[in-house]
Amino acid sequence: MTSKLPQTTNSLDPANAGDAAVLVALTRMEAKVDIALAQHGAEIKTQGQTVEDHEARIRVLESRSTVSPRTLWTVVAGGAGLVISAISLIQNLFN
Repeated sequence: MTSKLPQTTNSLDPANAGDAAVLVALTRMEAKVDIALAQHGAEIKTQGQTVEDHEARIRVLESRSTVSPRTLWTVVAGGAGLVISAISLIQNLFN
């Protein structure tokens, strides 16, 4: 009685060369996708840090009190009016 043992496939066998080439190509593609995802994750992390930095700067700028140009010109015009009125009043008092 002779029994046949199941044959194992050898990746170096010329009949399986196409399958091996496909597996190698898939492995390379998977490695490239992993690299691309890692780089993308690093870029997202960097952008997150940049956004947090911008948020901090914006909060500092928003907390500062500023003078609007309209208010500034109103104060300048009012001051000029007061100076002109004071000069006129002083001239009337001493003449």
